[in-house]
Formats: sequence, C-alpha cells, structure tokens
Amino acid sequence: MLAWQPLQPLFEQEQRLAGLTVSKPDAGRLDRLLAPRLTRMSIDVRAYAERCSSDPLERLSLLDFAPRMESRWFADRRQFTDFEQRLLPMIAARQRHTARPRIRIWCAASGTGQEAYAVALCLARALPARERWDAAVLATEVSLGDLAAGQIGLYGDTSGLDTSEQKALFIQNRKSPRLWSVRPELRRLVQFSWLNAHAEWPFTGPFDAIFCADLLGRLESIARRRIIDRFAEALTPSGTLYTNPGAGASDLSERLPRSRGPSIHQLRARARSTAKGPR
Repeated sequence: MLAWQPLQPLFEQEQRLAGLTVSKPDAGRLDRLLAPRLTRMSIDVRAYAERCSSDPLERLSLLDFAPRMESRWFADRRQFTDFEQRLLPMIAARQRHTARPRIRIWCAASGTGQEAYAVALCLARALPARERWDAAVLATEVSLGDLAAGQIGLYGDTSGLDTSEQKALFIQNRKSPRLWSVRPELRRLVQFSWLNAHAEWPFTGPFDAIFCADLLGRLESIARRRIIDRFAEALTPSGTLYTNPGAGASDLSERLPRSRGPSIHQLRARARSTAKGPR
C-alpha cells in the first residue's frame, strides 16, 4: 500500500463524503486495475493524485477500490423467498381490481447488478398477468465501475443459480461464448443510476421494498441511522427492507420494529401521503 500513499487522503475524503466508514483501499484492486491505467496515461501515482484533486469524476472513481462485499446471485435466499412468496402476492392481492397495478423496488447498493436482475426475475415469474403491471426496479450504486458493469449486464459467473434460473435470466453472448447476457425483457425492468445514498436523493418513493445489500454495514454510525430513517420514509405502509444480517441491527429495531428475520424488516403500517416514485 506504500506505493499508493499519495492517494490515501483522497480515498479518505471520498469515503467521508459518501458517509462510509473510512478504510484503506484494496491494494490488490489498485495493483490490478489502477496500475495499468496509470501506465496508459503515462503518469505516476503522485501526478495521478494531483489530477484527482482537480477532477471530481476521476476522484469519484477512487471509491471503486474501497473494500466491500462482492455482488452475488441470490446472495440471501431467505430474502428472495420472502419477497417472492409473501410480499409480491400481498401486493398483487391488494391491487387485484386495479387496471394498471404498480410496483416499485429499490436496490440501494446494486453492486455489479446481480441483485437487481434477481429482483426483476422474481417480478417476472411471480406477478400475475405480468404484462398488465407498471413494474420497475431502481438500481443505484456509488461505484462507477460497478454501475457500468450492471448496466452492461454481461456475466461469466453464474454460481448460485440453478438451471431454470440461468435459463430464465440469460441468453448466451454471441461474441463471448463464456459470457451470458441478461435477457432484454429483464433488462427493461431495471433502471440503473449513480447515487451517493448519503447525499440528497432525486426521488422520494414510495417503494414496496428496498434491498440494501451491504450498504448499512459500510456506513459510519451517524450516516447509518440517518439512512435507515430515510429508508423508512421511502417505504410504502407495510413495506419491507432487506439488509445483510446484523447490519445496523440496533438502529433497525428502533425504526422498523417488525422483523421477519435477521435480514428482513417490515415497516409498521402507518398513514402517509403518496409521493412520486421512479418512472
């Protein structure tokens, strides 16, 4: 990590702005991904640090190297079972007489896209008369590299998926037989967008469910409590927040007291005004 020392203050600054717990960047990822970039740019680390100081977009890309969990398909099966077998049928029953039923899901730390596309698959196979629904999945991420990977929707690792899920999710990529492309009908359900969850949000909800992966575990305590409050305000009555087990457990118990498991938190039903969600 010593070789990358000139970048350390910039890493810390970007993590604070994102409300993240300040930690050292992943030296292995820096060596693997940033070193070739510096070679192509014909500059050294100190010159690159100076460039980042004056280029906000380049500086933001440093968050790609912050430690975090890798994205996986159906990382917590309990969450998706609850989502598909309890929450979606409940929403469908509530809107059974609606000509154009509506559902909005938010993946608040979408990583490289696996979670958002898994949610889209659940929607496609669980909603009755799917073509009638105004359904959308908002996938947000602070890492520019991960966001780009999710938007591309091209994957080589399908571990965690059974044969039927692989068939429902992918078509084989013609240019690279070892890679798989997410099916167009599922891609159309997902809208990817960059977001620093610690800053202002360009939307207010309401969302029927929010998946936040490892986001709460990466946040500094004050930022975590604030975002839990904002998640609660963005959920529909009886909406559900899906988290990593144990992440922000004490803060969650205060704001979302109805827990259906260590990673499933149902909001207590309450009266609230309806706000516009993502289109």
